[in-house]
Amino acid sequence: MTNISQTLYVLALLTKNLFQMLMLISILNQALGGKPIVSLKARTKAASSWEKEHPGVLLNKRIERVLSHGKHLVGLIEGGYYFHSHLMMWGSWAVLDNPPQEIDRRERSRIVVLWN
Repeated sequence: MTNISQTLYVLALLTKNLFQMLMLISILNQALGGKPIVSLKARTKAASSWEKEHPGVLLNKRIERVLSHGKHLVGLIEGGYYFHSHLMMWGSWAVLDNPPQEIDRRERSRIVVLWN
């Protein structure tokens, strides 16, 4: 049987995660929304394979906006394209002014946009 304090803890934890996700979406929309892609690198097999089959297709296309559904992030790209990211247990995104040139082995993808 669940007691009330456990229920409140779970509710507080869910609310905190929802708030964090809304903040992340807001930050990503500010950083990516309306900006053209100047560089894209994917390290997962499926995305890397698509990238090789369609070289340069996404370059200079604008990211229209970023949406979320739970821990799933979807970035809508002009021309009917999109990217999908699942945050899993420890997933994160970082918005950096000057990203390091070396790629961290945990990094799964990198999207560089033209910053105005």
